Amino acid sequence: MNKYVLIGIVLIAAVGAFLWWNQSGSADQGLPPLTTVEVDKGDVSRRVVAFGAIQPVQKVTVGSQVSGIIEDIFVDFNSMVSRGDVIARIESSTFEAEVSSAQAELESAEAGLELARLQWERTNELRERQFVSPSDVDQASSTLRQAEAQVRVRRHALERAQRELDRCTIKAPTDGMIISRDVDVGQTVAASLNAPELFQIATDLRQMHIYANVSEADIGQVQ
Repeated sequence: MNKYVLIGIVLIAAVGAFLWWNQSGSADQGLPPLTTVEVDKGDVSRRVVAFGAIQPVQKVTVGSQVSGIIEDIFVDFNSMVSRGDVIARIESSTFEAEVSSAQAELESAEAGLELARLQWERTNELRERQFVSPSDVDQASSTLRQAEAQVRVRRHALERAQRELDRCTIKAPTDGMIISRDVDVGQTVAASLNAPELFQIATDLRQMHIYANVSEADIGQVQ
């Protein structure tokens, strides 16, 4: 064999051995450091994801007992109110007219009562003189009782009309914060079937509930 060929084979083998050793050393240097820790024991937990809303524990819905047009609103979202504060007002011209009408009817009934009382007194005087029959006295007494009853009816009607007028002023029933306002100025509220919802007041925002919807597949894992 030619000595030059033998020298080439030896050189190729030497270069291959050097490259293999270099790559092996680099691979060993790239390994991460080995870390050891002591075995410990703990709880294993699973997380259930649910979506919902946060609501106050106690909230009061403010409605209206009368129908009409919202004339003024004095609060807004996040407004702090105290019990008895005026928070809205309904246009009250119709209810004011009803109060005036009831007042006039009461005055008319009181005038009728006064006349019936005078007639009853006069009839009693005439009866003492034997100028009228007992039936006339009974008639005058019955008319007087009817007039008294009519006055009571008209007085109650006036009180009812006044209460309806007072209900045009919406007041806060409790202390708290306005968290919902469902009306605007100029909006008509109808209270014929049920009281419309105007505001919601949260009494204490430090106490809250979370209303969440949890999947049936996950509810068994909740403890």
